[in-house]
Amino acid sequence: PEDLVGRHISEFLHPEDLEAALQRAMDSAAGDVRSDVRREQRVRTADGGWIWLEGRPRPIRDAEGRVTEVVNIFRDITARKQME
Repeated sequence: PEDLVGRHISEFLHPEDLEAALQRAMDSAAGDVRSDVRREQRVRTADGGWIWLEGRPRPIRDAEGRVTEVVNIFRDITARKQME
């Protein structure tokens, strides 16, 4: 955590994935969270390499239906991407 707290996600995303990932983040902030779509992106590791992560965000809504948070659990799909 001490390497991550206070840093922006854009510092860790692969340059080719950055624009799409930031657009998805803006859409999520606006309340457009599609949990039926898998999202794949490359992320820099602590040793400077790249891994592929897959996530499916889940919106947390308030009583009025507004998205107040987004929970996302990522899994490493690097081996699958290499096989593809």
